Amino acid sequence: MRQVTIDFVTVRPDGSYCMRVLEEGPWEGEPLGELRRIQERLYDVIEVVTTGKFVERYPESKGRQVYIKLDCYRVPKDHICPFFDRFVAAIQGSPEWAPACETIVFEIHHLGEEEANQPPQRNAGSRPSSDDSPASETPASLGPRG
Repeated sequence: MRQVTIDFVTVRPDGSYCMRVLEEGPWEGEPLGELRRIQERLYDVIEVVTTGKFVERYPESKGRQVYIKLDCYRVPKDHICPFFDRFVAAIQGSPEWAPACETIVFEIHHLGEEEANQPPQRNAGSRPSSDDSPASETPASLGPRG
């Protein structure tokens, strides 16, 4: 297995694990090339789960629901959202991937240019709202493919 970087791994209040993949724009290349790069990265993250590498790294995740969440910042929504829907449909409809991915839930979060430039709206003393809490303070890197 080649080097796979998962930007954040979080544990949700229900005990499920969320592997968060960050995608930041604006894109410098052509959208098709950027989408191919993201597709390869998502396949790599799926492989981390389906080969057991995730449970090796986070043994307490065994038997828990796993989410793969693509967090997008300043990425063209008209490209990334349809791509992600097609990607998930292809995985779930694939005889090769679907059985291994039955326990994976796919999510996408998109923050556009206007939203990304806004400061968070919070009351003094409040904590940022989130459905995830950190399981790891640093990005998780799971090593080379092989």
